[in-house]
Amino acid sequence: MILIVTLRNNFTAGDVGLSVNVILTVTRALLIAIQSWANFDALLGVISRIMDSVKTVIPEPEPTSPTVPPKSWPATGAVEPTGAPSGAAHALDHILLKVDTGQTISIRGRTGSGKFSPFC
Repeated sequence: MILIVTLRNNFTAGDVGLSVNVILTVTRALLIAIQSWANFDALLGVISRIMDSVKTVIPEPEPTSPTVPPKSWPATGAVEPTGAPSGAAHALDHILLKVDTGQTISIRGRTGSGKFSPFC
């Protein structure tokens, strides 16, 4: 803009308008590129955490002798949260999660993303 004001006798109003339009277009393209890169970087972090989980989580060995649980334990090993606590808005409302005996699951996410919420 300083250049345009300084050299105002060399530019028409159309030249100035076209220049401002190009500057705004380039700025918008840079903004989109930076946002896309940030999203890509976040997704790479998610993939990295999943791959680390696959590499580092060691399956539990099968028991060598039968384990008898206390009588207070449930008869089946299923976890079935079917709804969120009343008054809470969750992305997993009305989603059924069923984990049978012997299955291993991993729930991963950013801090505060609601990983524990389905179990409340």
